[in-house]
Amino acid sequence: MRNAAITPAEGTDISQAIPDSPPPGTGNLTLADLCARYNLNMKQVVRELKKLNIEASEALTLKKIAADKGIGPTDLYDIIKTIAQPMAS
Repeated sequence: MRNAAITPAEGTDISQAIPDSPPPGTGNLTLADLCARYNLNMKQVVRELKKLNIEASEALTLKKIAADKGIGPTDLYDIIKTIAQPMAS
């Protein structure tokens, strides 16, 4: 028997493709929440951000990560979206 609390409704997909532009409130999501929402490999995202000299951890919000780097949250979202493209395959 499946647990209804963790099983998606029939015909629904729990993972979504990362949208072209960030939905309202995305900057308030932690990196962990963003990765979970769009089924991204968090370790890979953190590793790729680090290669770009962007320090990130799963507990930080996108706004905080962006502010620490001196960029806007939308810019950070675009970087993560670019990182995520190869993961979508």
